[in-house]
Amino acid sequence: MWESDDLFTNRIGELFYDFAVKRQDEKARLGELQGGFNNAEYNKKAPWTKLNQLFEELKFNYRFKNDFEFETPNLKENPTLYPAIESGIDEAQPRQLSDLSDGEKAIISLTFASFNEENRNIEKLLLLDEFDNTLNPSLIEVFYKVLKDFFI
Repeated sequence: MWESDDLFTNRIGELFYDFAVKRQDEKARLGELQGGFNNAEYNKKAPWTKLNQLFEELKFNYRFKNDFEFETPNLKENPTLYPAIESGIDEAQPRQLSDLSDGEKAIISLTFASFNEENRNIEKLLLLDEFDNTLNPSLIEVFYKVLKDFFI
């Protein structure tokens, strides 16, 4: 299981786990219907897919794997980052989530609020108290891009 001493790692693990469980349930429900379950289509909504797209847009040079599977009672593997290469990812050089800078973690954490679709239309106010304080100057522009893309 992904549980670690790092809250950030645990939060990503929870997002991935919750989605993998929902997908497994949906797969079981639709599996017997004509047409069945389309994993590739369902994966387009996955948090790892959304984070990988965000990393690409923000020009972060790492990605998650393209799929995470649920095997009772855990994910089959822990969420881990890998260097992005032209053909995908370099699995020979894993990077732990806890190794991200505080600024990178802050940017990614900000996007988590947008992943909760149930509350997406309810929340009308976003309070940020010196949020950019942990960001190095190269991430300030990224911070404003995330605000614009995910909250405005």
